[in-house]
Amino acid sequence: MKLIKGSKTSQLCYEKLVVGLTPQESFNLSKDMVSGYVNGYETSFGQPSWLKSDIVENQWEIKLSSAKITLNFDVNFKSSTGEIENLTAPKHIKLLNVFKCWLLIQSSPLHTGFQSISNETLSKKIRNTLYLIDYILLNSKQLKLEKHFKLWCKDTVITLLSRLFDKDSISKGVYDTEEKIDIHIEKNIRKYNPNELEKSFIKLSKKFNLDSKSIINDDHELSKILGFLHLEKAFESKKDNSRYGNLSLSYLRETLYKNTLYGGRVQLPKLDRYSVGEGIDHNRTSEYVQHPLSKRYEIGISEKYFRTIRQNLYMLSDINPFGHLVQLETAQVCSSIFEEISINSLMGKPAKQVGRTVTIGAGEVLPQIKNGFEFIYEHAELILQNVENILSVSEEQIQKTSLKEFTHFGYKKYLSEEAISLGIEVVGYYSTEKDLYNKRRENKDLFFLFNVLQGALQLIVGATMARRMGELVELDPYEAITPKDIDPKELPTQDFNLIFDNRKSGVAYGGEIVREQLSRPILNSIAALIYKWQCFNLRLKEHGVLDHLKELGLFTSLSFKSLAIKEGNSESFVDNLDAFCDYFETRTYVDEQGVSRRLYIRQHQLRRFFAMVFYWAYGYEASETLRYFMAHTDIEHLEQYVVEETSGEILRGVQAERMIDGIRNKDISGLGELEVILKNKFGLKSLEYRTYEEISEDIEDEIIALESTHDHVVPQRYKNYTVLLSSLEGLLEKGVLDLKAEYVTVTSRDGKDKAVMDLVLKYEQT
Repeated sequence: MKLIKGSKTSQLCYEKLVVGLTPQESFNLSKDMVSGYVNGYETSFGQPSWLKSDIVENQWEIKLSSAKITLNFDVNFKSSTGEIENLTAPKHIKLLNVFKCWLLIQSSPLHTGFQSISNETLSKKIRNTLYLIDYILLNSKQLKLEKHFKLWCKDTVITLLSRLFDKDSISKGVYDTEEKIDIHIEKNIRKYNPNELEKSFIKLSKKFNLDSKSIINDDHELSKILGFLHLEKAFESKKDNSRYGNLSLSYLRETLYKNTLYGGRVQLPKLDRYSVGEGIDHNRTSEYVQHPLSKRYEIGISEKYFRTIRQNLYMLSDINPFGHLVQLETAQVCSSIFEEISINSLMGKPAKQVGRTVTIGAGEVLPQIKNGFEFIYEHAELILQNVENILSVSEEQIQKTSLKEFTHFGYKKYLSEEAISLGIEVVGYYSTEKDLYNKRRENKDLFFLFNVLQGALQLIVGATMARRMGELVELDPYEAITPKDIDPKELPTQDFNLIFDNRKSGVAYGGEIVREQLSRPILNSIAALIYKWQCFNLRLKEHGVLDHLKELGLFTSLSFKSLAIKEGNSESFVDNLDAFCDYFETRTYVDEQGVSRRLYIRQHQLRRFFAMVFYWAYGYEASETLRYFMAHTDIEHLEQYVVEETSGEILRGVQAERMIDGIRNKDISGLGELEVILKNKFGLKSLEYRTYEEISEDIEDEIIALESTHDHVVPQRYKNYTVLLSSLEGLLEKGVLDLKAEYVTVTSRDGKDKAVMDLVLKYEQT
């Protein structure tokens, strides 16, 4: 692009860019133009700060925050004729350089809109790029990769994307472990004769307690496959490993993904068909499989995620000029083949909407809040004190004896009599322990009780404060509430606030995100619980137990295997909630596939529950208060928390109840039309609305007579109310009625713009 001066008229105060300027000239000019307005960003295209190696090397060291990744480009791929090609061979250097530039371009200012991006965002971009590169390497034969990109056309891109998104997630689409292991077995099982396979299977059966005769009779082919896998040392045999009895990660990675850039770091499925461990059918951090309350459980890829991956793939169209910029000769890529492609044109099934967690009702949440409070009040002091007793002496005692001796016997003398009376017998159980969760519910596992205790506080804070999970994970371990250093129990009239970093605001600076710190009112009783946790963390700090931790939060993670306390993170936060749900045995059921599932409560569900209760109880006039409390910068974001993606029973019921309230309060626009619809629906000439209180008074005055079976009246269950409610739900379900929020920006007297929303009844006459 060439730079020419624009018109001298006052309307044109900027310079026009036209064809002719080189990428480096364009970058330098753009940098000069915006340097006074934006934070610094990467200025070296070929040597960004995250790359710790020279770009010409065939092994890269990447560092983003504390994460380090080694990428080895010395990998093989299959040609279209089945021959083995090496990516670093001289004839494929241009192809190799395409992959290198594809990674480098992710942080290029020319491709980030000259915005400084956080390490978290950059990590996702690089990871998605590695997924796509691995997909190309794993499908090199079909893509004729030895010819580089010469044969690529628009159909190639469409085929690539459609196959990639035929699975539930991109990682499944790329690595497709189940299909690849089946192909590997089919190709290699013939190396062994039937006798060898049978002997191997019998040995495997003895090792893992299998009913070999039953398996041979029921599925002889499976017994041969299991024998083959045993000969290949494919099974994880360590009992303390979560994959015990399943195909080991090392085997899968070495066998299937040795010639990929990122396959060695991806979490791979356990493949139940080839599992030989007793009772192993799901993640061992919880008793049951998660109840699918998330919309992401639905099969398919969201439009939003599809656009992210598509955009990443389309960056190939800029690889050649970028390669010139960083002085790497790249294989030619035709940019015209990357035209706009929609997800619906690729897939047989429609794209799902962006996954949002479905709200759980009061009947699920309120009893657990009660359980949480009671558990903390009854057991917190005992559990925290005994955990402290053991952690404070563990390092010294382990040095004197051994870790194994202390975790098996030595800890017992540090348990209080009250702890033993409660039932505590061990510091922790291995996941392979028989009757594990019944023993845990009998209070035998100290560290599990600690997880339950943390889960109880997480649930209480989550349900009453409506914070995002990341905000709770990052709560300060010693100063999460203000005023500081005051026990709320001693000042019951004092107002307290929860201090947190707003996860939906902040700026990227130096690869890190500097977030806005906020405070919100918190109930005194809950502040007192948090204060108790702060005191516990301070005592551990005084014992030197926390000295090795850099980013400690209020909630921590305990490992009985190492007797060490670790920083809490999103994974340990979820584990604590799972422990709570398993201890109190939240609802379970058997799904259509015969899988037993449990409702494991998640923080986002609690946040939505809070919003739903607040929103519908107080109406839209309280939306500004709710927006403030939930720390949303945009008032319209609230609607995402109160409207499910599809009209379900919960939403229709809530909408119908809100309509009836709105009839009396006259705070919903368009209610006049509702009267017309109801008259037509029931063939009425007139319609009168009455409140619960008025109906109750009429009953007391015997103006309304109840059936003799009624001993008392619950206003919400008054039969005409129920009929109206049911009818409104039916109209909502058929699409005749809908309750929507409408947003308007108004200017106040002081000249400030403010977003206002109104609750509007929408109707369609049929």
